[in-house]
Amino acid sequence: MALITMNGMPSLSSNRNSHTSKAGTLVFLLCLLFSGCATKHQPLEYSDYFPSKPGGYFEPNQIQEARHLAAKEDLNPYDKSRLVHLYLNEMKSLESGTSRYQELLEKVSALQEELRPLREQWVRLQLEQFRKIAESRKLHISRAEKEPKGPYEEARVLWNADRNREALAKLSLWMQSRQFNRYTPSDLRVKAYYMRFRIALDVGNYALASESYEQIARLSPCSWRGTQASFVSAVLSFAYGNPKRALDILKKKCDPDNSYERKLQDAYWEARFLEKLDPESSRRLFETIAASQVPTYYNFLAQNQLGQPYWVDVSSQRSYLWNEFKLPEVSHEELLNAEKLLNHDLRQEASLYLRNVASELLQKNVRTQAKPLLYTANLLKASGQHLDALQIYYTLSSSAREEAFPAEKWFQLNFIQDMFPRPFANRVEWLSKMWRVDPDYVYSIMRQESAFTSTAVSGAKAQGLMQMMPFLSGGISQQWGYEDYFAQEFMFTGEENLKLAIFHLFQLQSYAPHPALMAGAYNAGLERVRNWWQRFSKYPLDVFIEMVPVKETRQYMMLVLRNYIYYKILHTGQPVPGELFAFQLPAIRRN
Repeated sequence: MALITMNGMPSLSSNRNSHTSKAGTLVFLLCLLFSGCATKHQPLEYSDYFPSKPGGYFEPNQIQEARHLAAKEDLNPYDKSRLVHLYLNEMKSLESGTSRYQELLEKVSALQEELRPLREQWVRLQLEQFRKIAESRKLHISRAEKEPKGPYEEARVLWNADRNREALAKLSLWMQSRQFNRYTPSDLRVKAYYMRFRIALDVGNYALASESYEQIARLSPCSWRGTQASFVSAVLSFAYGNPKRALDILKKKCDPDNSYERKLQDAYWEARFLEKLDPESSRRLFETIAASQVPTYYNFLAQNQLGQPYWVDVSSQRSYLWNEFKLPEVSHEELLNAEKLLNHDLRQEASLYLRNVASELLQKNVRTQAKPLLYTANLLKASGQHLDALQIYYTLSSSAREEAFPAEKWFQLNFIQDMFPRPFANRVEWLSKMWRVDPDYVYSIMRQESAFTSTAVSGAKAQGLMQMMPFLSGGISQQWGYEDYFAQEFMFTGEENLKLAIFHLFQLQSYAPHPALMAGAYNAGLERVRNWWQRFSKYPLDVFIEMVPVKETRQYMMLVLRNYIYYKILHTGQPVPGELFAFQLPAIRRN
């Protein structure tokens, strides 16, 4: 239990202080000297924090709040920091020469002086974190600067703008030139052939796609583009009714990627290709995939192929909070500091300590540090740093499965509930009911778009929780008739962002009534998904998604479907029927 000391900072009860005696001090010094000691840490439970608006956003009744805080006898550091913020906000509305302005200026100066030691400690921690980042990362040229200029870049821009036939014409003209065949480096030629391969599939020119694949296989069969072209060709052969050729291409595929995800993808499609060639082997392979303790998109597909409902055991959720755990002494002290700060709602300051702990623990064998890492992720969520927490969960789940296929059961995957939270529940439920959109699906999109960060901005300028593009949010506001009152800053307020985004999902659902099609349209636009549907909708869902030519959208669709299943299981606590989404895609309605 935390007690408040004279300086307003919390102090832990005696069972959390392990260095009061001389012997304890000696042990502590030896631990620091040899970096070999571990200390027990008792986890505490904190609620997740989801800021609904950016810091500094105008809030009503701020003067009353300031008066209420100023009347308190003992101000803790959070109260003082908040009071400084409120006073500064009031000062913005005053002229600098007035008596009230001078009074507030004196109060702010006094409070800042009291907070100085804490802020200096925070700055030191920040500088140390920047130093570690600088040491661990080498300066590199951005990807945009590395991209070759000229015909390839011009064709890529056309392809990204969905001007596929113009992009093909640009590539074809370049490939017929003397410059391409004699002077263009082989790696750039592979990139060009791979782009032509994907665009040819996109427009339905399978002869050109096949020719491009042969060129890639000749020039660079083991590059990731060669591997991906082989894989897509195998799936396409299966879709054309030739599973034997598909299996042959898959088996001969040269693939240096030995990751769990790639093994799982190959295993799933091998099972699909074997369905008619060797049904018994196919079933055994599906059963192995479905039994994985770290379910992914392909695990759930395997469950569907077996006629099983979607399911993952969530009975032991958050058991890492039940018992104390051991961790290095330095990390233990930093966790204590973070807990003290969280107890006073100093979340930003706490997150610096927590990022330090995460960095230190992730440099060790994560298998031995699973519990302290999970607890650190839990505290990061309490400080509002959900992306940092999700990165820890990803590292742990990847480590659980990286050694072999199927995954090693070296620890229980008991943090699924933490990976799929439900922020702004009342608002999401209300808006989802109004627009007849499944709230579990809303969360599936929100998690993938922003990791629950209301102030997130993408490279494409998408904004807020649901990453609304400015042209889209402005267009919906105009459609609703309140464009005169709309400002883009509203998109950084969680509730306003959700209001427009859920309506947009309702619109997409009315045109493309399938979770996969809606996800693709949310990411790449409805017209582009309609083009893909015209080419590939005759194939089942799993084939359709693999045929999507844009890697980002393809992965986005897989992840949203995975999220949707997880949210549905956690929401209902029961196995989810395979009918959650159809394997045969429905028609996309015209505007």
